[in-house]
Amino acid sequence: MAKYFEKNFCIINFFLTAFFAAVMVVGASFMKLNSWEEVRRYPIFSLVSFFCYWAAYFIISLLLFKKILGLEKGRQETKSGTYAKFFILWAGLMLCWLPWLIGFYPGISNSDVSDQLAQAFNFENETYRLAEHPLSDEVLINGHHPVFNTWIQGLFLRIGILLGSQNVGIFLHALWIALLTTGVFAYSLWYMMRNSVPRWMCMTVFCIFAFVPCFPLYGINLVKNSTYSAWLYLWVILLVRLAVEGEGLLRKKSYLFLFSLSILLQMLNMKYGVHVVVLTAVFVLWLYRASLRRLLPVFLIPVLAVQIGFNGILMPFLQISPGSRREALGFFYQQTARYARDYPDEVTPEEKAGIDGVLDYDRLAGLYNPITSDPVKFEAYRKEQTRDDQTAYFKVWAKQFTKHPGVYLEAAINGCYGFFYPGLMEWYDYRGFDSAIREVGDGFFTAGHPQALSEFKDLLKAIEYNAKFLPVIGMFFRHGTYVWVMLWCAAALLAVKKYRYLAALMPFLLNILVCIVSPFNANTRYLLPVIYGAGFAVLMVISAVLQMKTGDREQQKDPQCRRKRVPKGLTARTAAGD
Repeated sequence: MAKYFEKNFCIINFFLTAFFAAVMVVGASFMKLNSWEEVRRYPIFSLVSFFCYWAAYFIISLLLFKKILGLEKGRQETKSGTYAKFFILWAGLMLCWLPWLIGFYPGISNSDVSDQLAQAFNFENETYRLAEHPLSDEVLINGHHPVFNTWIQGLFLRIGILLGSQNVGIFLHALWIALLTTGVFAYSLWYMMRNSVPRWMCMTVFCIFAFVPCFPLYGINLVKNSTYSAWLYLWVILLVRLAVEGEGLLRKKSYLFLFSLSILLQMLNMKYGVHVVVLTAVFVLWLYRASLRRLLPVFLIPVLAVQIGFNGILMPFLQISPGSRREALGFFYQQTARYARDYPDEVTPEEKAGIDGVLDYDRLAGLYNPITSDPVKFEAYRKEQTRDDQTAYFKVWAKQFTKHPGVYLEAAINGCYGFFYPGLMEWYDYRGFDSAIREVGDGFFTAGHPQALSEFKDLLKAIEYNAKFLPVIGMFFRHGTYVWVMLWCAAALLAVKKYRYLAALMPFLLNILVCIVSPFNANTRYLLPVIYGAGFAVLMVISAVLQMKTGDREQQKDPQCRRKRVPKGLTARTAAGD
C-alpha cells in the first residue's frame, strides 16, 4: 500500500515543488524590484536556483510523506475523549493569551473597525462616501463591510456605554472573540486526540496556537477577519467529523444545527464567505451524494437566508446602502494602472477614453502602488460611471491584455506573491484605539489604551517584533510557511485518495485563492483562516492515514472484504472513493 501511495504522491509532488521553486526564484525578484526583472537579467542563475530548490524540496517533501505513512509503528490508541480535557485545553490557551489581553486592553483595532463603529452609531464615515447608489441620506451604515458584523461591533460598545465605560465594551468584544477562537482551537485538538492522533503532535500545534504572537494578536482583534476565521475553522472541524464518522452523523440534529450555524455566521461576518461556502458545497455534496436529502438543506437554508433574506430584503428595507463594486474589481484596475505606467505611449486615444469612463486615466500611473490596489480603486474610480462605461472598460482591458500579457501577470504577482513567498515576513495590521477610533465620530468615541499599561504593551510588541528574526521560530512569521503547509497537506490527502478529508480542507484552500485577488499584498488578515488552519491540516493528514491503516486491518480480518476485487495497494474503503 505504501508504495502505491508514494507513487501517487511523487506525481503530485513533482508539480507542487516545481511551483514552489518558481515562487522562490520569482518571489526574490519581486521583493527587491517589484517585478521579475532580476529573473530576466540573470537567467542562468535563476534557472540553476530553480532546479536546486525543486530537487531539494521534492526530496524533503517526499521524506515527510514517507514519515507520515510510517506513523503506525509504535502508535498507541489514546483515550483523550473526555470533555474535561477539552476544557483544560481551552483554559490553557486562554491562560497563554492572557498577557496579550491585558497588555492590549481594551482590544486591537484597525481602520475597518473604526469605520464600522462610526457606521454603527450613524456617524459620517469614509465608506458611505464610496457608495455609488446610496439609498438614504440619513442612514449612513452601508454594505462596504458586513452589516451584521458592524451591528455586533456597535452592540458591544453600547453594552460598554451602559456599564459606564467604552473600554469595557471593547474589552468584552475582544474577550468574546478570544473565547470563540481558543474554544475552536481546543475543540480541534481535542477531537484529533480522541481519534488517536499522537498526543505530542497535537500538543505541538497547541504550542503554536499559544505562543506564536500572530494567534493571540488576531484572537483579540475586533477586525471582521478574526471572527470569520473562527467560524470557518469550526465548519472545517465539522466537515472532518463527517469524514471520520460517516453519514450517520447527519442523523444528529445538534450536528446539523451547528453545521448550518457555522455556515451562516461565516457568511454574515465576511462578504466573500458565501463564495467559499458555495464552492465547498459543490465538492461536499458530490462526495456525500447518497445523503443529499439530509445535507443539501443545511447548505441551502443559510445561503438563502443571507443572500435573499438578509442582503435582498432586510438591507433594502432598512435603507442600508450596498457597498461599492470597486472592491471586487481592484484586481483588474491594478493591471490597467500598471499598463498605463509601463506603456503610456502605446495607449491609443480610444483606449484612453474607454478606461477614462471608469478610472481617471491621467492619475493612474501616479497612483499605482504595486502592493495594494487601494489608491487606484479609491482615488481614481469614477462613481458616476454607467454600465456602458464598464463594458467599454473591459473591452479595453481585454485588448491591452493581448498586447502585453506580461504586465498583467506582473501586476497580479506583485499583488499576492507575499502570501506564497517564505522570504517575506508577515505584515500585521493593527492599531491602537487611541489613534484609530478617534479619527471618526466627532469626539464621541473615547476608548483607548490606558497609559498604565503602555510599558507592558511595548514589551509585548518588542517580543513579537524580535521573535520574527529567530531561527526556526521566525518561519512562523512568514505567510509562505502556512500556505505551503496547507498545499502540501492537500497534496498528501489527494495522494492517499482521502477525498472526504480533502473536501474538509476546501474552505482553507479557497481562502488562498481569495488572497490572490486581495487588495493588499501580504496583509496577514486576508490569510488568517489558512494561518489558523495549517497546523490542524497536518493533523488531518495524520488522522486520514491512521484511518486508512485501520481500514486495512479491518479488511484483513473480514473474510468478505478479502474476497472483494480491490486494486493492488488500496483498501476497500479507499477504492470506494473515501
